[in-house]
Amino acid sequence: LAVRSALRNRVVAAMEAGVSDQLEKSTTTTATTSSSDVEKLVPNGRLCDALLRAFSDDVELGRLIWKRDLLPLARKLQRHALSPHNGGGDMSLFLEITEKSFEALMFGSGRCRRPDVGMEIAKAARKSEFGEAVMQRLAKAYLQGCRSADYQRDRTTFFQKILDKSADESLRIELGIVEVPDDQLKKGTKIRIQF
Repeated sequence: LAVRSALRNRVVAAMEAGVSDQLEKSTTTTATTSSSDVEKLVPNGRLCDALLRAFSDDVELGRLIWKRDLLPLARKLQRHALSPHNGGGDMSLFLEITEKSFEALMFGSGRCRRPDVGMEIAKAARKSEFGEAVMQRLAKAYLQGCRSADYQRDRTTFFQKILDKSADESLRIELGIVEVPDDQLKKGTKIRIQF
């Protein structure tokens, strides 16, 4: 969790720097390139989707990242795109970030089996008047999250059964309560331990 939090902090800081840098470059006529440009990211839908899917095991944390970090950056880009000196009116980046973030959050709500969170996302998508295609992608993301959770649970259950059986057998051997049929005792290899 600490590694993911550190990753989130770095990515969000790089996004904030990228947004600030993009806003500065569009308002000034001269743009200089510095060595710190490497650590600047301009958020887009795919980047936000990837960041939120990294937290799909904890949808509450994903929602917090969306509300506290990504949504304010997206709104900042939206305000800049709508400003009069930029021609005003291009909200495609904001919509892309919102749609892909909603998909990632919907995947996380399916993975965590949290339909209440999924319902909030679906209502927000309807309120934002997303098209039917976007709603279908949200439904698909939720189902993918559910399948992912089922697959993970099945793998965990399978390995847990193996470990439990192995631990049970080891304990039985240690306690000397192994139930071996008499015919196997007679056929089995005999060893002599000398001290």
